[in-house]
Amino acid sequence: MKNFLKLAALLLGLSSLAFGAVNLNTATKEELMALPDIGEVRANAIIKYRAKNNFKSVDDLKNVEGIGEGISANLKDDVKFSGASDTTNIKAKSLNVRNGAKRVKKASDALGESMNKTKRTRKKASDEAVGAGGVGGVGGDVGVGAGVEEKPAKAKRTRKKANETVE
Repeated sequence: MKNFLKLAALLLGLSSLAFGAVNLNTATKEELMALPDIGEVRANAIIKYRAKNNFKSVDDLKNVEGIGEGISANLKDDVKFSGASDTTNIKAKSLNVRNGAKRVKKASDALGESMNKTKRTRKKASDEAVGAGGVGGVGGDVGVGAGVEEKPAKAKRTRKKANETVE
């Protein structure tokens, strides 16, 4: 049992080394920007704040302009206040992947809406052509609405084909 407890304590100690942490009191701007939710503006604000104050806890981050309760809570596992900074396994990397996925979904949604708009435009053009007798006419027939009553199925096929080319 003693060996098990020693092993568990050793593993716990090693697991804490596996995650990187940025020292808020000495980190470079680039190291700060590796943190989740910290871009250039917030990194500069942290550097400006620490020029006059030392960070002693995550709660001190709330005193930095542009950083509130949510961001400071998000950073609690990724910051420290002494020793060297280590950004190798910062949680920000996984957050950036998630943020990237959100951007891809947004772009995909925009593309989908654009495709739907194209479909609606094609359907409207097809409907207008049917109403004017421009689709489904029989060769050589001339006149108002020529061929509309004669081949309504062709208009439906044309509209369906126009929609399928978009998908």
